Amino acid sequence: MIFSLMWVYVGSTSHDTVIAPAVAYHLKSLVWGPENWSVFGRSVRTNNDCEGWHLKLNQQAKKANLPFYLLLTLLCEEASLLPTQVKMVSEGKLSRRQRRKNTSLQGKNLQAVGSVRERRIVSQRPTEEMQWHLWTKCMNVAHLMSF
Repeated sequence: MIFSLMWVYVGSTSHDTVIAPAVAYHLKSLVWGPENWSVFGRSVRTNNDCEGWHLKLNQQAKKANLPFYLLLTLLCEEASLLPTQVKMVSEGKLSRRQRRKNTSLQGKNLQAVGSVRERRIVSQRPTEEMQWHLWTKCMNVAHLMSF
């Protein structure tokens, strides 16, 4: 919606060069479409997930500062395991390790998502004032981008 509002506001051809690529890339992208913009109802991943993978690679390498070609070999071996891991995850045979505290927080998050989906908790619709505030912020950005 905000892109269509911006399009109306900056309908001149000079601004089309700024807005059109954004619309084309973000709204019509096959790689990163609007369905991927929200993490509502999805598992929350943390930096610890990435750090754990990095630690595992370092342990497999048996040392830090691995030469490039050895690192490349290690990454290729890791990539070759990916189809097996995807299959195991889809079958429910492989899951990530999570600390008890994080598991508890994740459970609370999923309960809240369930409450919203069952309409026990209703999200607040943005007021006209909130919409106008967002609109003016976007227009300020569009104006800055035109220079």
